[in-house]
Amino acid sequence: MRRTGTSTDETVAHVRQVLGRGDPVGPDEHTDAAQDAEGRRVLAQILRAERETDERRSPRWGRRGVIVLATMLTVGTVGAMADAGGFIPTGVIKAFQGAQDENSDWGKLDTARARKLIDARSPRGDLVELWTAPSTKGAECAYLRRIEDGGRTEDGSIECSDAVTPAGSARQGTWPGNSRLSARYGPLVKDDMGVLGWAAEPATAIRVTLQDGRQHLVPVRTGGFFMAFLDHKRGPGPRWTEPPEDPHEGFEHADLAAVDAKGRVLSTLRAHESAM
Repeated sequence: MRRTGTSTDETVAHVRQVLGRGDPVGPDEHTDAAQDAEGRRVLAQILRAERETDERRSPRWGRRGVIVLATMLTVGTVGAMADAGGFIPTGVIKAFQGAQDENSDWGKLDTARARKLIDARSPRGDLVELWTAPSTKGAECAYLRRIEDGGRTEDGSIECSDAVTPAGSARQGTWPGNSRLSARYGPLVKDDMGVLGWAAEPATAIRVTLQDGRQHLVPVRTGGFFMAFLDHKRGPGPRWTEPPEDPHEGFEHADLAAVDAKGRVLSTLRAHESAM
């Protein structure tokens, strides 16, 4: 959740509120551990070690309650395009391997069965792909792969759960939407906004209406998936200092309508900006 326009004291207070009993200098039985010299030395050592940890293996928790693993790696142009010949790119395999965890709800991933569901290219040539791989525990992981700088760099994010794709979410309700239309609206690459989702048959396109009134018609592709850049930059975001009652307050939204080949509206959805 982004916070802007706040003072340092307000930011500190907010972070300490979020940490709760995890506050290293909070008023509890662990206070002394962070106040004495040895405690501070150990804390500094931990922070230094965290900075030195390989970014490809550093977990962070996403807004949706599932673990998200940020990956940053360098790939060559040939590797970035390897999937065009039916192969699984090295970057995809490495990303899924980095997400494996025997102690998690998904365990090991079968990278040999990884498949690309959909892709989209930005006006400046950045490529975004959605890949999935099944797990040994019946779940799956999805890798939203971003290839930038003419194929020289790759990064992305991984989500693992029982309903990690928009199609699975439509059945279990873990994405915004319903059983006929499920989607997210947010930055696909940097500040370039886009949509990613799934629509049930007989939908052939998604009509996207932005807050400024502009409309885009996004085709529904194989398997019901859709993804597209919307020629729109991310806005400044909310400026509240206290969490509002409406968690969407201050965030952009887009109105989506799934339509059939005759233009008839089959299902609608208002998608608020969220992390991709």
